[in-house]
Amino acid sequence: MPTDTLLTPTIDTAAPGHATERILGLACRNCGHAQPLGANYVCPACFGPLDVDYDLSGVRASLDKATIAARAPGIWRYLELLPVSAAPLRGLPVGSTPLLAADRIGPALGIDRLWIKDDTRNPTLSFKDRAVAIAAARAVEFGITTLACASTGNLAGATAAAAAVLGLPAYVFIPSDLEPAKVDHAPTRRAGASSTSTSARSMPRAARPSPSRSPSRSAGGARTSSSPRSRRVPCSRSSLAGSNSWSRSV
Repeated sequence: MPTDTLLTPTIDTAAPGHATERILGLACRNCGHAQPLGANYVCPACFGPLDVDYDLSGVRASLDKATIAARAPGIWRYLELLPVSAAPLRGLPVGSTPLLAADRIGPALGIDRLWIKDDTRNPTLSFKDRAVAIAAARAVEFGITTLACASTGNLAGATAAAAAVLGLPAYVFIPSDLEPAKVDHAPTRRAGASSTSTSARSMPRAARPSPSRSPSRSAGGARTSSSPRSRRVPCSRSSLAGSNSWSRSV
């Protein structure tokens, strides 16, 4: 990923939605138990997932399609419906990727009108940039100074790039038998993330690789194994320069 894609968007701080009153707190998706807003994601009552609880009636009174359409492209045009207090002063240009008409494959599948969302227009070529942009912005608001993730692919690059543009360190945990092409994922390496390869047993369940995968070579060229021990994998680092404008993908 060329460094000139790491941009600093110009944010209108007077835009609606910068107040936190629209975010009421957190609520359990399973039992409805309410929690104050914080860096939490598990309900203490039933261990269910926590969702952000919005004042949707208040949002509805101030937001409509015309207001959204009049704003600059990107995910932050939907600020009132996102779990951040304000649009970040620094970040990658994410979202507003085009819908492409699939005129040939659609009829072949028996679909009259088929559209494909081209999220390869995002900074690290992945839809993961959307969730990571929001998580990174909220992390800064919480005072978190390091970003980390367990990943088998795209999330690693998205996390590393988001951290780089914010000037934060990033740590990525990957399976020890991950394919070399994913280990060498350009956004991860150029953003300077520190990677650690680890066995499937120590990975979060959602990030565990398929048992059918065979050991592969790491970014440093060394043979990896399924040992439960973790091992550092070197990643290259580069200087990341910013710009003062949005890059529009549509």
